[in-house]
Amino acid sequence: MNRLSARVIGVLVCLIAVPSTGHVSPARNPVVLDSHGNVRSFYGVPVNLTRAGLKRLPFRVKIRDEPGGEGGPYRVYVVTAQNGVKVEVQFDDDGTLYGANIRSQNAVGPRGVGVGSALAQVRAAWPEGMFMFGSAEGEYVTYATGTNLLFRFNPADMPPGAFRPGRPANFPVPDNIRVQTISLFRSPIQVAEPAASIDHGKAWTTVGHGASKLEVERIPGTSSIRLIWRDNGQVEIDQVIDVSGYDDFDIWGHDLIYFAGPLVVSFRYGAFKDCDVKDDDRDKVYVSFDGKQATFSARPPAGIKVVEAQPMAKYLGGGAIDSVIHGCQLKFDPKTGTARLGKAS
Repeated sequence: MNRLSARVIGVLVCLIAVPSTGHVSPARNPVVLDSHGNVRSFYGVPVNLTRAGLKRLPFRVKIRDEPGGEGGPYRVYVVTAQNGVKVEVQFDDDGTLYGANIRSQNAVGPRGVGVGSALAQVRAAWPEGMFMFGSAEGEYVTYATGTNLLFRFNPADMPPGAFRPGRPANFPVPDNIRVQTISLFRSPIQVAEPAASIDHGKAWTTVGHGASKLEVERIPGTSSIRLIWRDNGQVEIDQVIDVSGYDDFDIWGHDLIYFAGPLVVSFRYGAFKDCDVKDDDRDKVYVSFDGKQATFSARPPAGIKVVEAQPMAKYLGGGAIDSVIHGCQLKFDPKTGTARLGKAS
């Protein structure tokens, strides 16, 4: 072999060995998981990525500044990763990864679920996960898998009334809404325990506030109700009160009022007419508890400063309105996004 041929071969070897920043051949496993199902690397971008480590990635990186909300402007680093998948990365102040969002149509995550997958597919892949939607600094629709992987959906795809206050807990969401964004985080996002379902066959309810909890129960076969107030796990009040003087006393539509002093609870009462009675149109009665004494009044006690008042019928999101006594239930119309009282089904 002459010297010129050896030089040509050497140059070709160097060209093959040096990775190109413009194109990276696809890996066999574009998504790498740990033993707990958390994503370690997504199309070549590791979740332990730091801001300083961006320059060591064999990918193109572009920077985009976003105006942000109350937290002020923030910087997004757009990494064009394997297969052309764009991974939008944000960092905390210390330079560690805050989160990454992927919207590329060809991005496929664990268990074959990716951008464009239907909600039904996500539920089937992570049956232990939790689907959530609501309004908090903007409307959101997400599915938490219990790992560091989160799927986001387009709020515009939700039915009318999805973000209306007081929507029922069993609000109907179509299974065919599709994943818009795959989101990744450094650490797993814990899935909260599902709230206990409301038993419409019992006329009772519970509402909590911090370390305090009020339980209200109608005593079957009597005109009395039992109220139990617990503070830091200790029973402060456990009392049975007679409500026979108030027609159609409604324990499902009460307001729990907190203030510095004795506990005050307001209840609604008044005749139902085929369940077609607006909650706000009913009369109120206030019950004040001071030690073992319960006092009824048409107005809240003088000098009481209300810290919180929560209409229970709306708070329960579709809970029955004293269904045992009246057979009424808050029902939701998915076409109009509105709710009204109707006969319990």
